[in-house]
Amino acid sequence: MDNLLKKISKYKYFFIVIFLFISTLLILDYGNYSTPPDDRYENFGKVSALHSITDYQYAKNGTDITFRNEKDPYFIVPFTSKSSFPKRVVISLAAFKNVRAVEIFYKFRGDVGYLPENCVRQFLQKNKKKYDFTLPAGDYEELRIDFIGSTRSESSITVTGLGLQPYSFFWFSRIFSFVLAFFLFALFILPGILLCLILLPDPKNSRKNIFIFMFPLSLSFYFSVYLIHVATIHLFRNNHSVPFVYFILALSLLHYLFIKNNKVNNFVTVLKESWKTFLCALLILFISLSIVISKKQKPFEDVSYGDMIEYKIFSVFNGGDNQFQYYNGTAIVNNEPFSKYYAHGQLVYGVQDRQMLAGTIYAAFRIILRNANTFISESYLTYTIFGICLNLMIIFPVIILFERYLPKGRHHFLLMVLSLNAFVFANYYYTWFKHAGGALFLSGLICLLHDSSKVKNWLLAGFMFGLSANMHAGNALGVPVVFLWFSGKEISKRGLFNKDILLLPVSLALMFIAVNMPWAIVKSLYYPDTHALLRQHFLNGVSADNGLVGSIKKFMELYPLSEQLTYRLSHIADSFRLHYLGLLYELFEENDYRRFFFYWSNYEFFFFIFTVYSLLFFLLISILGSFLSNMLKSDTGKSKISVNTSGTCNVINPKTKEMYILTGLSVITIYGLIFLYYGQDFSDINHVMPYGTLILVHMALITLIARTGRFGYAVMTLYMVFTSYRLFSIPF
Repeated sequence: MDNLLKKISKYKYFFIVIFLFISTLLILDYGNYSTPPDDRYENFGKVSALHSITDYQYAKNGTDITFRNEKDPYFIVPFTSKSSFPKRVVISLAAFKNVRAVEIFYKFRGDVGYLPENCVRQFLQKNKKKYDFTLPAGDYEELRIDFIGSTRSESSITVTGLGLQPYSFFWFSRIFSFVLAFFLFALFILPGILLCLILLPDPKNSRKNIFIFMFPLSLSFYFSVYLIHVATIHLFRNNHSVPFVYFILALSLLHYLFIKNNKVNNFVTVLKESWKTFLCALLILFISLSIVISKKQKPFEDVSYGDMIEYKIFSVFNGGDNQFQYYNGTAIVNNEPFSKYYAHGQLVYGVQDRQMLAGTIYAAFRIILRNANTFISESYLTYTIFGICLNLMIIFPVIILFERYLPKGRHHFLLMVLSLNAFVFANYYYTWFKHAGGALFLSGLICLLHDSSKVKNWLLAGFMFGLSANMHAGNALGVPVVFLWFSGKEISKRGLFNKDILLLPVSLALMFIAVNMPWAIVKSLYYPDTHALLRQHFLNGVSADNGLVGSIKKFMELYPLSEQLTYRLSHIADSFRLHYLGLLYELFEENDYRRFFFYWSNYEFFFFIFTVYSLLFFLLISILGSFLSNMLKSDTGKSKISVNTSGTCNVINPKTKEMYILTGLSVITIYGLIFLYYGQDFSDINHVMPYGTLILVHMALITLIARTGRFGYAVMTLYMVFTSYRLFSIPF
């Protein structure tokens, strides 16, 4: 690391020039987008050549257009513009019905007609009001605006604006998306790192403390920005400058305390010790972003939540889960009612059926970025980058756990092995924040593993378990079994009647409740909690007027215990998915490798057993290979019998025993949920499982493979090559 820093210092002037160049581009582009667009809305009052338009009503506050879709509906707008650089035409909509897309055919001065290649198209999305159409440089005479209906019935659309703005060569480029990703990642972790170094002064454990507490402390910092925004709404209306100024002042205060307490050397030491982990995080960040923006020439304009389905998550799953927090944050920033986005089943579930923490943190980031550039802050791509940054936090507690159970292992290699699993990999960039919740769950677990005899650690675990459940409610399902195990451990150590036995678990439970109480209070005051997801997954959708208790009673009346038992036991048998293995074998026999790889990744993304089948297979190979290797060495007299550090001979060391117990508890949790599930969907899908628990199982299997020695690492290298080819051979 020292050599690397010395080499970098030699090229400091080169980096300064690059920094100045990028800064100049940013300033130029900021000038572009701080200028209001050239308003051309009045052109709608001068339209010509109405074709298949049944009604056209122009007004200053909006133009109402009605048309039928049997024939090509369009009209022509005069549009004189001459430029040597690309332009953006911005069309604003108030409402639309049965309209799938809008096309603009552009006509240069002197052209005889409209050429098919001179066309740009935008698909309409619910709740999106502004659409950007990029036009190349040229001398324009007029535009033809076409509509594509979603049905054959009558369609309508209301246009409220038509603007013209210069097109940026930097803000909207693919390169800038990577610059922004690096910036957002650094911006998110910085407050957490500073707070760790200031509040937790132990220099020997700084790296470990940062890996465990950086995420929750950063969340707390940005949640305070959200609270300032809420206070500002009530005091100064919707002024975004106040929370931005607070953010600058708060970050400056942290920087001042950091310098005052002489933490610079401590920070440099941490950087030297953990640069590989941060490098892995950036590598995963950039790979994830590359997949998100693949085939998008204008990523900040074109990327939407619908792009995440099919190949990007190896599935046609389109539950819309990757847009909930985007609209939650949008409503918070704009001080809008959530019903604007959730009413009439627009997002399937109600706002009360989802947690709110990720939405509030996104709102804080959006406010901060809005003071630099409104378009970038509102882009769905920016939200996706924000989500990737939060989901990446799972790698830090994972590294701590790898170091705990395999002190001399190649931990970052094992991290990449873990990441190259369709389930783990796709969840980095699919923004339902389950990895983020899993990271908080694992961090809380590490607090208890470190020392479960202290009330402080139980409070910290309760705080992080609470944040985990507030990130995604499914993470709460992993807490009960772990809670009971640690409580049982303390009872066995101290005795049932020790005065602290009650204090420890109660402190965790109270902290967990306190963290989740604010959103629970808001829901009880403003939103009737329908328990939709709970009823869907565990009560077969049964609903009663007298709440959850009534729903449970009605469910018990409709489904006798004997019928329930038969149905639930069938879930356990079905969860091994042997028939899916048969389907994969058929595809392999037919040499249909493309579908073979896609379906394997699809099953791995969805089903628990497929996330571990590969690892179980390679673990078996590792054990057999290691055993045969030792046998051969023994026959040639080259081996000595000794107890290895993995604890596989004679005595199991405490850390190994602890890992086995945690793995067993995780499997019990997973199959307990599979047994309890009672609904129309698959019972063993990963989406309904606590993600921290799933990660623990994967980590344990990878650790066991690594403990078989060189042969195990060779097998994992083979596994990485196979999974990399399987994942990246798919046309994202």
